[in-house]
Amino acid sequence: MLGVVDAMGIQTYHIVFGDRGSIPGWMLTALSPERVLTAVSENVSHINGFLSAGLQQSRMSWYML
Repeated sequence: MLGVVDAMGIQTYHIVFGDRGSIPGWMLTALSPERVLTAVSENVSHINGFLSAGLQQSRMSWYML
């Protein structure tokens, strides 16, 4: 994703992501916070919330593996 925005000459941007794009979206935001103006997560919570949700949530999210 960074390669695409770099190739377009975009320095800062807004990002919207959801469902299967949520993990890459949060990672992009975390790894380049100085470039992300806003991050909008549609229907998926922050990665820290997911990781602390417990075993039951992990079992229900097997499809992401």
